[in-house]
Amino acid sequence: VSTQSTGMKTTCFMAVRSLQAMLVLSVAIGAVLPAPSRLMVEYQQAPTTPGETLIVDTFRPRLSFVPEPTMAQPRGTFMSHFRMVVANLSGAVVWDSGKTAGSSAVNVQTGALVAGSIMVYTAQWWNQDNTASPKSSIEFATAPADWASAEWLGNNRHTEFKFEAPPLEGDGRALLHVASPGGFRLQVGDAVVGDPIGLSLWADFDKSIPYQTYEISSFLRQPGSQIHISAGTGFWKRPAVLKFLLVIHGPGNGTKTLPSAPGIVDGRVGGVLANDPWLGCTVNTSLPGSAGWEPSTPVADPPAGRLFALPGPYASTRGSLEPVEVVTVGNGRWLYKFGRNLVGHASVVAGAVSGRGNVTLEFCEVWNYTANGCIPFGVSRRPPYPRCGLNGCDTYLISGPNTAPLTPAFTWHGFQWVVVSVGEGVQFRPDIGSLAAHWDTAPLESTGSIEFEGEGAETLSALRDMVAASQISNMAAYMPTDCPTREKHGWLGDSQVTAEESMYNFWTPSIWSLFLNQIRDSQISNHSSPLSGAIAGVVPGPTPPSRMIDISWTAAYPLEADWLIKYYDDAASGAAHWDSIAKYVDAQLRVGREQSKGGLPDFWTWGDWCAVQSRAVCTPGTGPQAAAANFLMALRSAESLATRIGKLPAATIYRQAYTNLSQVYVNRFWNSSLGTFASDPMELQTLTSVSLAAGVGTGSQTSSAVEALEADVAGRGYHLTVGSAGQKWLLRTLSENGKHDSALRVALQRSFPSWGYWIEKGATTCWENWSGVADASHPPTPTHNHIFLCGGVGEWMYEHLAGITPSSAGYATVSIRPKISRTIGPSAVTASLQTIRGAVNSSWARHSNLSLSLSVVVPIGMRGELHIPLLGAEPGDVQLVDLQLGAVVWEQQFVAATTGVLSCKIVGDALLLELESGRFNFRLHRL
Repeated sequence: VSTQSTGMKTTCFMAVRSLQAMLVLSVAIGAVLPAPSRLMVEYQQAPTTPGETLIVDTFRPRLSFVPEPTMAQPRGTFMSHFRMVVANLSGAVVWDSGKTAGSSAVNVQTGALVAGSIMVYTAQWWNQDNTASPKSSIEFATAPADWASAEWLGNNRHTEFKFEAPPLEGDGRALLHVASPGGFRLQVGDAVVGDPIGLSLWADFDKSIPYQTYEISSFLRQPGSQIHISAGTGFWKRPAVLKFLLVIHGPGNGTKTLPSAPGIVDGRVGGVLANDPWLGCTVNTSLPGSAGWEPSTPVADPPAGRLFALPGPYASTRGSLEPVEVVTVGNGRWLYKFGRNLVGHASVVAGAVSGRGNVTLEFCEVWNYTANGCIPFGVSRRPPYPRCGLNGCDTYLISGPNTAPLTPAFTWHGFQWVVVSVGEGVQFRPDIGSLAAHWDTAPLESTGSIEFEGEGAETLSALRDMVAASQISNMAAYMPTDCPTREKHGWLGDSQVTAEESMYNFWTPSIWSLFLNQIRDSQISNHSSPLSGAIAGVVPGPTPPSRMIDISWTAAYPLEADWLIKYYDDAASGAAHWDSIAKYVDAQLRVGREQSKGGLPDFWTWGDWCAVQSRAVCTPGTGPQAAAANFLMALRSAESLATRIGKLPAATIYRQAYTNLSQVYVNRFWNSSLGTFASDPMELQTLTSVSLAAGVGTGSQTSSAVEALEADVAGRGYHLTVGSAGQKWLLRTLSENGKHDSALRVALQRSFPSWGYWIEKGATTCWENWSGVADASHPPTPTHNHIFLCGGVGEWMYEHLAGITPSSAGYATVSIRPKISRTIGPSAVTASLQTIRGAVNSSWARHSNLSLSLSVVVPIGMRGELHIPLLGAEPGDVQLVDLQLGAVVWEQQFVAATTGVLSCKIVGDALLLELESGRFNFRLHRL
């Protein structure tokens, strides 16, 4: 408690609070340390899906944990030491970090572990008083050492496989590793294990093929346990194939392996007659379980790609949604409406159909009541609309009452409406309860939460939910996609403008690390090619690409590697990709010197996609400049990555290239008439924002560009003109440059074109263009679940409304710098963000007298910088009180440090506090 008095008001306040402060401290003293939480191996936690196993594709994995999940420890508590131990199932220690000094336990690499083993990772920590915590443990498995004994089976016909598994003895354990590039469904005995739909990763299967691992020990305790696997064609688009290893561990430390091989496995043509991730599936529900089995044989032309362990969590059905309405739309046709857009499948409940014939489910994002049909995506046509096609249909062949739900395989859909159609001879009970919708996605942990009060809270909350729903929808199959309807592609441009948003909303390090591998697989590696080092704009995509692809897309490669460090402290992924990233950057520089004005790479294909402006004008108008700006950002990320992993000569080269090419950019694109980096007013929002994001221009040019940007949005009534490239940077640019009120007005706008316009039209996910219908910006019919116009507003909420950003790699230090308007927007914001080092909380409330209440949590292992805006007051006219300790921290000047508050000073128009770990509650008063 401060002993310095700056007046009667302060003295009285401190006297009243001193007893409370002593009570707080006395309770904290002697507190028992909690056991470590969030134990992770290669960024994966213990799975929550039954049967799923945490498996890592390295024999020297990185271990992490969070010491304190709730931050109930006294302020200033820190971890002085930790210990991590890896043991086998017999308890024998195979690696031990020892009691290691360290303030955080992030990415501690083990020694070499035994391949194909089940391990137990145990963690413990000590505070500065040398008090030890209890221990916590999780299990994980290392990848099998050798798949050579397993053969690819399929016989160009078989889609279902079965074999008898040996019974487990004593406390033995059984892991089943399964690879099937078209997806698979697993059943052991009568139990479905894992994903009941069989979603698969779309990969370049000539280079990489994922496998999944399940523990099936509990099913093998009895003799004669039969394992049944259905394999799909999925993204593989070739006859189904299958490879597996069943590994029995113990009792003891011994292992026994049963590989897929002829003579062990029987196969048959199964009930899934056709399947396609886009078009849907056809299922024969009447195939007898004992019919058609024969010995399975090896595949003549097996997949060539390297097998790798797919990181979890695996896709699963993670929730259901009941219809809100059902209406008849024709003879034998019923339209089911659900209350929101979702990604997954629909199932006909048991007992809802009978007879003999076909039942078809057609999936729609948009229903045209006048034309009485689903509006197809990606085509420009008028009614009558074709059935199925790009919307996707699932068809079931039945021969009697369905005693089980009719459920698809190896496909998923984006939809809000479902049309049930029955053929002649089939009866359907069109009750509202006869059909259910199901979410099918990778069940990623939700790491961010943010709540709003006051003006605009309804709009901001709807935008928050819309962004999160679209983001999780577009990670259904282990990689970031553009939409879950007609494309399901891994477009690099879509990923680049949404990656940071996804890292706030969900736990995604494995998704993005895997996506870097996908990008690398697309790279031209032929050194004799003039495009050596170039990458595709969509993965899996044309390999090799035939020309240099739009840098606003391909810059994703170095940018996303850099963001993995920024948000997750994952330098290992960047190091693993360094050679390929350097080849990419060097290719841009090399070809740019040959083909681009001033040597500044500006290769473009799509430009500011789906801006308000006509595509025919916008794409060539914005393409070169947006590409050049994104290349400058890619150079900065390459320099940052090179510095982090010790490639200092390369860092110097890229730093100098950035300096030189930034001036080329200014010379080429500065428009003195408009006072900004744009020539067409319709393109000003995007091109100004990406230019300032790239860090170009002098101080006076930056000031002029910011004023021009604000004048443009104000002159348009705070409406948008941006497309995918510009939306990421617009709000951030305004808020970072003193125009936060304008950013708020843009975000809260509810008329066209704006994010709020979608809300007015009932949207629950983000749209592909601003109108939601075919127009000049998107001539084909757009989708209504497309993520690329939402990344910027999603990350802006956390970075500027809550103010949470990492100020060093993986939040070793965190900046909490909320932007708070004096007059508009929310009057209170509360946010929490789970990071690799623990949960950061930021909460503030603006009161009627322009005083502020602020509460923050800085977890153990992290330092914080809290920026408290003065809201127009002079530094000498405010008082800052530490409410928990009853101490004045600032009154006209810095008074004294309190527990956990190391310093307080004026920086710009805010008080800057340096914080240790702990919970803090402050009140800023005007004197």
